[in-house]
Amino acid sequence: MTAMIELVQDGNVTSAKGFSAGATYAGIKTAGDEDSLDLGILLSDVSSNVAATFTTNRVVSPSVVLSKQRVQNGMARAVVANSGCANCSVGEQGLRDAEEMTALAARHVGVNSDDMLVCSTGVIGVELPMALVRQNIGNIHLTEEGGPQFARAIMTTDTRAKEMAISLDLDGHKITVGASAKGVGMIHPNMATMLCIVSTDASVDQKFLQVRCLIP
Repeated sequence: MTAMIELVQDGNVTSAKGFSAGATYAGIKTAGDEDSLDLGILLSDVSSNVAATFTTNRVVSPSVVLSKQRVQNGMARAVVANSGCANCSVGEQGLRDAEEMTALAARHVGVNSDDMLVCSTGVIGVELPMALVRQNIGNIHLTEEGGPQFARAIMTTDTRAKEMAISLDLDGHKITVGASAKGVGMIHPNMATMLCIVSTDASVDQKFLQVRCLIP
């Protein structure tokens, strides 16, 4: 019997149980309006299975390099993301900045820095303004209703936030899958600077997750 999938009204990346998020304006990107956000964190209440797919472009951000290393463990607790600066084409400093930003975010939410992934999107060839990150990351207040703020914090050329969630009954249990994404035409070439973060409260084997991530 096929499970009935339902769209969650106003669903987002924190619609799944056990997730919280928040964001702030740190000044990394030019403020567009009073509601501008550019630095956010998504947190799982517990250590969770994680899987990922990454761009195959030859030029990648050190933030991608660091996250790619850490997902090899198959587990994670959180992701810190910024817009306004891609942390790309900036040499070795980019990796040091990505490591520091994950350490700052991990300390703020009380997890191990190795369990924190990082996403950066925006202008290339410019170093992350770490003084602004250090000054403002403590302003992020995580809540179960913080998904929309996280979605807005990763926007660059997007005209609106991209987020949704679905739910279904599976073997008598209701599960939810939520997501936040950014990018305008950025799935080509090779995902470019597209970001998409998916959460779920379903119990899913890590190897199964990774296989599904790699299916074109």
